[in-house]
Amino acid sequence: TMPVSFEQYGPQGLDEAMAEADKKEAENMKDIFADTLKKEGLSGARYDGVMDLISRFFQCYSDGLLSVQAGSIRNDPYYSDMIISLWEYNYGPWMEQVLEHPPMNGNELQIEW
Repeated sequence: TMPVSFEQYGPQGLDEAMAEADKKEAENMKDIFADTLKKEGLSGARYDGVMDLISRFFQCYSDGLLSVQAGSIRNDPYYSDMIISLWEYNYGPWMEQVLEHPPMNGNELQIEW
């Protein structure tokens, strides 16, 4: 996939506005997961490990690389902590299903005959 040059199609500064919106979304999601994990009693290394794994999951999902990285995410030592901690918030079941049946690699075109 190739990035879109918004400068060519939209008003000046749209790239910066999109980057700022993406940054705010990432910060908001991080805050939501941080609060959730704290409510579930995670702290210290477990908290840090699960937060890193959540970040890795969403980065791979966003980049279209989840099919490539699903195995390493599921084999991460904090995987079960992540799924259990997020289970009652519906993120746990969703993440588990997505990792068991990841979408195809978003960086490749695949045509099935």
